[in-house]
Amino acid sequence: MEEDLNLQEQQTEQLSLLRELCEIPAPSLHEEARSRFVYDWLETMVKDEGAEALCRVRLEPSGNVSLLIPGKTDRVRIFSAHLDTVFPDTEPMELREDDAKLYCPGVGDDSANLVNLLFAARHFIRRCVSEQWVPPVSLLFAASVGEEGFGNLRGSRALYETYGERTLSFTTFDLYIPQCTGTSVGSYRCRISVRTKGGHSYHDFGSPNAIELLCRIVEMLYGIELPAAAKTTCNVGKISGGTSVNTIAAEASCLYEYRSESGSCMEIMRQRFEDVMKKAQDLPGEVSVEVLGIRPANAADGDREALQRFVARNGACVKEVTGEEPSNEPISSDANIFLADGIPSVTLGTIRGGGAHTRGEWIEKDSLTAGLALAIQVVEAQCEEKEK
Repeated sequence: MEEDLNLQEQQTEQLSLLRELCEIPAPSLHEEARSRFVYDWLETMVKDEGAEALCRVRLEPSGNVSLLIPGKTDRVRIFSAHLDTVFPDTEPMELREDDAKLYCPGVGDDSANLVNLLFAARHFIRRCVSEQWVPPVSLLFAASVGEEGFGNLRGSRALYETYGERTLSFTTFDLYIPQCTGTSVGSYRCRISVRTKGGHSYHDFGSPNAIELLCRIVEMLYGIELPAAAKTTCNVGKISGGTSVNTIAAEASCLYEYRSESGSCMEIMRQRFEDVMKKAQDLPGEVSVEVLGIRPANAADGDREALQRFVARNGACVKEVTGEEPSNEPISSDANIFLADGIPSVTLGTIRGGGAHTRGEWIEKDSLTAGLALAIQVVEAQCEEKEK
């Protein structure tokens, strides 16, 4: 009965923190307010637990917020969740709830997972204080920026630049139970622009039209033969340009991306994309490409057995805590950066919910308890791994 009361009290704390986080806008590239909030929360938590001498909290120049628990060596295992939301809102988004669910854009991707990361950090701080426990390797808990969209994983890149050579493993808490995957989806994203002289639709008829030229380029892009060795996709997600119905468009642009879970397929797509853009230079207009983001796929020469063992060990935690078989569907996440260097990494969900990247996104409130238990067990299991 006492344990049930403790769990209920803890879930009440988790929900309170989650509500506060959801009310702080954090679009990619503009996470400053949420970064500062998380930094203050961690600083207060460390002080309340009497752990100022045991660990340090940092607000990094990148916008990342990190808490480092030094271990017996300076090798590090990193645990992260991202601060940003896919939505551009700079005003608080609508938060509503009923007895079972909490609804808010970004609540499961990734605010609730961030809550579980922060409470897991508190759990291990308390263990250090109460048991005078020193982890076998250093533990870094990081709230990262720039995971979504054009954030281009800038927070994860900053973590890699600081800790890459020391990193034994990387785990990011993202999306939903029972996700546990070590396969990343790489991507290349760009803006393709066409410019012409333009003119009047009647008097200058026959002059090059930027929209029509862009449409030719889009047709060529969709004519690219996709590699068959692994799932590979392409997409034109947005087109803009022109002035009016009676104006020959002087400018037009589109957003284009290609994706694959295979580094070799990504390279093939790069070559074929460049071939298309070379042909586009022969069109009667000025064609340019602006790279907006590149996310790497798994390292082709990485230690696959080591990665498989790492994913399997974390998957065993998912099965033990939730009773469900882990899902290993490939995903694009902060783990991409570390997987590209062959560092064992996993993307693991600690919440139940749905509707990611929609305005109707939701999570099951009761799942916070199991999700925190899973996050703690994952950290503990990795602490038991021998350093290599």
